[in-house]
Amino acid sequence: MSMTSISIITVVKNGMPHLGACIDSVKRQIQSPREHIIIDGGSTDGTRELLASLDNINSTTEKDRGISHAFNKGWKKASAEFVCHLNSDDWLESNHISNVQSIIDNDNPDIIISTMFFDSPQKSRILKPKFPKLPYPKIWFYPQINHPGMVIRKSLLQSVGGYDENYKLAMDADFFYKALKLKPKIYCSDQITVHQRSGGMSQINWEHAIKEMYEIELKHGRFHFTSLLAYYWRITKSRIKNLILGLI
Repeated sequence: MSMTSISIITVVKNGMPHLGACIDSVKRQIQSPREHIIIDGGSTDGTRELLASLDNINSTTEKDRGISHAFNKGWKKASAEFVCHLNSDDWLESNHISNVQSIIDNDNPDIIISTMFFDSPQKSRILKPKFPKLPYPKIWFYPQINHPGMVIRKSLLQSVGGYDENYKLAMDADFFYKALKLKPKIYCSDQITVHQRSGGMSQINWEHAIKEMYEIELKHGRFHFTSLLAYYWRITKSRIKNLILGLI
């Protein structure tokens, strides 16, 4: 299989339950990535031993300062022109890398966002990308940028300073708002090649994730009053949804 201009970065924060499936989905790619880099935050459940037993994977197991720090360590190690981000609960259809490489070859974007399938025992759904474009709209909305499987030009990550390590859950939104100011070329793929399982850090700690979004929107120029309204709207909507689904 031919190699691509894409490195895959997988961050492990909650141990092994689905890490094997994530790794297998990368191995099954029709077109191989340049490399698969796995950053483990010091799991003690057998993850270290699993990674040590695998060939052709560049893995690091050590304490870190959170997911943002782990992703920063990952993309800085990458040798390819583009990096693709995954959490250990995510997995890819076998045509993800080949689809993305074709987009790079034909359109030369800086960011590629895939349509994603969110796998949940309560309610599975398809998540299509949406985001504010410059100039920022008068009415803001929660961006759906589908960080799992997102492919970003490494030089763009370098230009914005990577992920802000002050944010533990919504750092992808902060990165995106910073990147938009540089007017990158963005391609949204309608092919569903990425899967995210429920139960990830942002779902478990959803209230903290919404608080971070409030802080990020203020940071990037949203008025305090509308930011506060959006914060309480998101909290209320999430509480109602979780009550209906029996999650709280």
